[in-house]
Amino acid sequence: MRILHVSDCYLPRLGGIEVQVADLVRMEREAGHEVEVATATPGEALRGVYRIVAKLPFDLPVHPFGVGHLLRLVKARRPDVVHVHMGAVSPFAWMGVRAAVRAGLPVVVTVHSMWDPVTRALYRGLRLLFEWHRWGLVGTAV
Repeated sequence: MRILHVSDCYLPRLGGIEVQVADLVRMEREAGHEVEVATATPGEALRGVYRIVAKLPFDLPVHPFGVGHLLRLVKARRPDVVHVHMGAVSPFAWMGVRAAVRAGLPVVVTVHSMWDPVTRALYRGLRLLFEWHRWGLVGTAV
């Protein structure tokens, strides 16, 4: 299976999302899958990692034209599934969702964040507002 993970943050940053996604990528590759990552995190070139980076203050992992870049990437790479990883606020990850949906690809959205009442209500509202099931999205949470 060809899998593209999309995450605002990735190695060399070492937060929870970054480490979990890197471990998932390693395990999926060991299982024989073709796995790549798209991220807005600056860093060195790594095998199968596409860094879509804009020069912003504090190396913020955001790109103002991320949807276009990600849409070109998914059309070129044609993954079987796009697995998007996001925290409570993840603009680049949401751009990954939009690009995958526009390309007609199945999408898994994993939310890596504290599920306090505000975050839980926000995602419940987004799920209802955007009718994720019509987009072919599957939602999961860590």
